[in-house]
Amino acid sequence: MSCLPDGVPPFRKASRLKSMHSVSPASHYQPEIQGLRAIAVMLVVFYHSGLPGLPGGYVGVDVFFVISGYLITGLLLREIGRSGGISLGGFYARRMRRLLPAASLVLLATIAVAWYAYSPLELTEFSRSALATAAYLSNLWFAHLSTDYLAENTDANPLLHTWSLAVEEQFYLVWPFLLLAVLHLGARSGFARRLLLAFCATIVVSLAGAVFLTDYNQPWAFFGSPTRAWEFAVGGLLALWLAHGRTIGPRLSIALGTLGLVMVMGAALVYSKRTPFPGWSALAPVLGAALIIAGAQTDRLRGRGVGAFLALRPMQFIGDLSYSLYLWHWPVFIFAMLWLGELSLNERLLSIAGVFVLAWLTAVLVENPVRFNRRLSARATRGLAAGAMLTAIVAAIALGVQSLAARALKEPAQQLFLDAHRRVPAVYDDGCHADFLDVEQPECLFGERNGAMTLVLFGDSHAAQWFPALRELVESRRWRLYAFTKSGCPSVDYELYNPALGRQYTECTAWRTATIERIAAIRPDSVIVTNSNRYVYGGNEAMLQQWQAATERTLAALESAASSVVLLRDTPRPYLSAPRCLSMARWRGKDPEDACVLHVIPPDQDDVWHVERDASAAIGNVRTIDLGDVICPQPPCSSLRAGQVLFRDSSHMSVPYSRTLAEPLARELLRDREIDVGSTVGDISDNETRL
Repeated sequence: MSCLPDGVPPFRKASRLKSMHSVSPASHYQPEIQGLRAIAVMLVVFYHSGLPGLPGGYVGVDVFFVISGYLITGLLLREIGRSGGISLGGFYARRMRRLLPAASLVLLATIAVAWYAYSPLELTEFSRSALATAAYLSNLWFAHLSTDYLAENTDANPLLHTWSLAVEEQFYLVWPFLLLAVLHLGARSGFARRLLLAFCATIVVSLAGAVFLTDYNQPWAFFGSPTRAWEFAVGGLLALWLAHGRTIGPRLSIALGTLGLVMVMGAALVYSKRTPFPGWSALAPVLGAALIIAGAQTDRLRGRGVGAFLALRPMQFIGDLSYSLYLWHWPVFIFAMLWLGELSLNERLLSIAGVFVLAWLTAVLVENPVRFNRRLSARATRGLAAGAMLTAIVAAIALGVQSLAARALKEPAQQLFLDAHRRVPAVYDDGCHADFLDVEQPECLFGERNGAMTLVLFGDSHAAQWFPALRELVESRRWRLYAFTKSGCPSVDYELYNPALGRQYTECTAWRTATIERIAAIRPDSVIVTNSNRYVYGGNEAMLQQWQAATERTLAALESAASSVVLLRDTPRPYLSAPRCLSMARWRGKDPEDACVLHVIPPDQDDVWHVERDASAAIGNVRTIDLGDVICPQPPCSSLRAGQVLFRDSSHMSVPYSRTLAEPLARELLRDREIDVGSTVGDISDNETRL
């Protein structure tokens, strides 16, 4: 979130704190900025609350970035004008007084609630996010997690929203040095021109990087500070332009402010999670925010237009609370959903009301008293020391939580849950499971190189979960196995949008085509095809028909490339992270076997399986296998059975449990064959090894 210029009172006449501070001409206070903050924060809050109507409300963050660039650049330019330079100590001390107290309070409160709400398994992961947040590096941390297929649901992290605070802090760290470097590159008289060129270069390079990364790896474009720098630079460019006494006529100001508001609100109303962002699409909210600022000043002075609207007392009140509102809203929503599940409309509105109460209390009791503390503001070293101490305390508490959680995980039962959660099939470690951006894989041959029977495993991560079982199978019989799997990429010919990359999953199509060609060259005895059943929604006839047609195309291609094709049904899923649930049950003294159960398979999973079977029936040499009754014989089924954790997350089988399915899988693969499933290859004649 952005900062107000120092000395600006946090509340207007209607505030309880009106007697603490007064507005002076030197404060450069602009009510329209507070009103624009109100719009920005409410867009984000409404969007994250799940209220309908603002699918692109995330653009509020971009508005904040423009505001920050405008205000901080203006503040630094005024200081250069007064003193000929920038007091770095004073600048960073003011930023610490402004940002750290409220942020630290919310972070500590979130840690405290997480201690109660999370299991030791979750706390070890959450504490890493807390450390990254305390160090203002959470944007890099969440960019990493967003592109890690093995990471748990990043969207459920109560600190996810702090990525924008980290981006702003990184901006504050660099921006004064940029201005100082430009100042000392030549004569004082040419400073404005050099700064103009520096801002323009920043906009061009950063925007180009954002456009490229949005198309290639969207999370790093979204969370990265280099790809957001142009948004701050747009605000800086506006501050530089207005600093030279530029004025706008009343008619033009009304037009610019109105156009800017339409651009911002239009983006919030039209954009969605599938909008490529923050590439070219970010131009609308960024330029819209700049136009609002440029036009609203004249409007406000004349008491009309967008500026007059932004100066209204309700807008000022929300704008005054914007920083605390932003800090509190995401943890409140996440913990509310954790305890209540999917929130109703009334529960969402109550959550928003709770956010306002917490934000007001934080602003009145913490944010502003520290920010305007005379003792801390008297000397920059005091503010810097207090900020460093506060950061160290929060980081130490996060490390303490991590240490306590790690100690709890040393208990034997917790070790079992931790092992199930962390262990992944070997194909992830040896490069035989393609990640999002991979289109090629190594040989990926397992078992006996010259084995009498050749199997191929082909699919997404829900195929990779069967690798431990198949490896156990081929090694005991001295067969050979090729494993071709890729994250989030089904083996059927179905075009996908990848939410992690924020675009169409072109790598999936390229990998699938290349893999089918490899399978044709191998000529295996059997190809085992299996995928997640969550690419289409059960009950959606159009999607089901597309999935059936895509499955038929792939099975037909494989049927001509292998002696036989086996279509293996996706496994039942618990829809909760089994290790985390089991860890929490143990942590709270409950019976894990009773607390974490797999309920009846939802009908939509049956819908997908039905169309897959119909697709296989249309192809001659395809068999179907369903081991759902083995995994869950009679729902509800515990996620813990005979000392084995069945799942490593909310949908994938654990490695130890997958191994136990080697023989049930062998029986199905060799059904109707006169073969002892316990035999080795030496006991099987050549004409019996064909599936």
